[in-house]
This record gives sequence, structure tokens and C-alpha cells, in this order.
Amino acid sequence: MNTYKMINGSGLEVINKLQSIFGGTFENDVYETDTTEVYVKYEYFSPFDSVEIMIHHVKYKQDMYMETYTPATNDKNIYFQFEYLGNNIPTTFGTDADRDNAKMMSIMSSKIPLSFIAHKGDEAKWMTVRIPYDYYHKKMSHLEEYIGKVFEKDSSWVLYDIAPMAIGINIKKLFDRDKKLSIPLLTSLFVCSAIENVAIFLDRIIKRDPSSESAINMHKDDIERIQNIKNELTNLYQKTPSLNDLADKYGVSVSKLKRDFNAVFGTSIHKFHTDYKLEMAYNMLMTKQSSITDVSRHFGYKTISRFSESFKLKYGVTPKQVASKFQ
Repeated sequence: MNTYKMINGSGLEVINKLQSIFGGTFENDVYETDTTEVYVKYEYFSPFDSVEIMIHHVKYKQDMYMETYTPATNDKNIYFQFEYLGNNIPTTFGTDADRDNAKMMSIMSSKIPLSFIAHKGDEAKWMTVRIPYDYYHKKMSHLEEYIGKVFEKDSSWVLYDIAPMAIGINIKKLFDRDKKLSIPLLTSLFVCSAIENVAIFLDRIIKRDPSSESAINMHKDDIERIQNIKNELTNLYQKTPSLNDLADKYGVSVSKLKRDFNAVFGTSIHKFHTDYKLEMAYNMLMTKQSSITDVSRHFGYKTISRFSESFKLKYGVTPKQVASKFQ
């Protein structure tokens, strides 16, 4: 398995690094390459004040291990990442996470070390929004009340949440758009999608419990531990492991486990896992992959009535209504 080191920098720095490794062309703000190892297409927009918006499409033709590094001279930025296809939001070390899981979104510092294992045949599509210090300080500093003084920290940090379907719909419009759109219309489409996705995510963050410990203050090892637990939960479709079992497995106290997970995800382990399974269940019903009975059993519900009750509590509609709508 080949290993590749990618720079954790601006969109243009990333594209330059990709070109140095895989070749390809960068014309009209679109980078594209197609080699025996990988197909990559990145579309790049920088509409104002060094804010960068990119949509990414990658197909892996061989197994590979990817890791990023941040140059010591790198300017401080925060990154928003939104998954659309595949499981592309990486962890601090390689994972064989299920690529068909419900999608995640994250906010992270530009200093966080990222890595992942990609397998032959994997495909991923996602959006990123990079916001530099100057723009954040001028336009978004009021968010410090909710996510902390992110630019005063030299350490890495990350906040996660489950991406609602509205995020996927927004990104799908970008990939399915009319390829003949004029540059002004195309730029407007990207900017509107990015603003809405960031707003949806920040709304989730603002609604989190203000008394929770901030992930900004967590040690890198603690963040890595929580990422590992997230990977375990998102590949487990039945009963949520007990807090005692997870605490023993990862070598921490139950109180620290609860506190750290809530700091990164803004919710308890049990609620995160329940919401994640329900999001996957909604997707399965919407795409007509399985019957309501099969979906209910797949996610560990003993009865359809219990599944329907939990589903309606989260979405305001029953599984039957969702299934009927998309038949």
C-alpha cells in the first residue's frame, strides 16, 4: 500500500501538492487528474476575503494511506467539512470505517493531523469551506461564545455532528448542476450552498448545552480517543455499548468519557448513536432499500412500534409516511 503525505493548507496549496504527486491540470479553477492510482476532481472558489469553497470528487483505484501535515508557517484557519458520498471525514489515524454510513460534518483547526486508509473502489464526494483568521475575526468572532477562542489555541481540535439531509441535498445540487452555468451564476450557487451548510452546522453548535466543556481545551490524545469511539459507534447498528464497557476498553473513567464525548459531539453517546441509526434508517427508507420491518430489525429495534415511536419523535413523521412518499 502506497503512502502519500498531503499538506494541510489552503486550497491552492493542496492542489499544488496533488499536482506534484499525481500530475493533472488546473484550469478555470478546476483541478483534475486521472491516473492508474486515483481520479481526482477539485473545484475551487474564493469569492471574498480569502474564504475558500471547494467541492471534491475522488475515486481510488488502488489501496492507499493518506496523511496530512501542517507547515510551521501555516496561517491559522478553521475548516468546515461536509460529507456527501462516502466516508471522507478522516480520523487522526487510518480506519476501515464503513463507507456507506450516514454522513458526518465537522469543524476543525488547521493544525489537526489527519489520516485515513482508502481502498480500491472507494469513492467520495464532499464540500469544504476554509475560513482564515482575518475573516473570522471581522465577521464571526461572536461565535467564540459557542465554540471558544479557537485562534488562541495552538493545539488541534475538532467538533462533529451528524449531517442532516439538507446538507446532502445542497451538495447534490452542486454535483448535478447544469454544466453550462455562467461563472456568476455558478459562483452564486457555490456561495449560497456553502453559507447554508455552515449556517446549519453552526445552528447545531449554538443549540448545544452551554455548560459543556469545550473541545477546544481537550488534549490531542483525548480527541483521538473520541474519534475512535465515534468510528466504533458508526459501524455498530444494534445496541449501544454500555458506558462502563467503553470506558474500560479505552482506559478512561466513565465521567471523563461522557464529558469528552459531549464536548466534541454536543450530546451523549447513547443519543448520538440513536440519532445516527435513525438518520441511516431514514436514508434507507427514502431510497427504498428495505422494508420498514427489515430496517427496524437492522437497527436493533425489537418492535416496529418502538422504531416508529423513536423515528417520529426525531422527524415528526412515521417511517410509513417516509416510505410512502418515496415509493
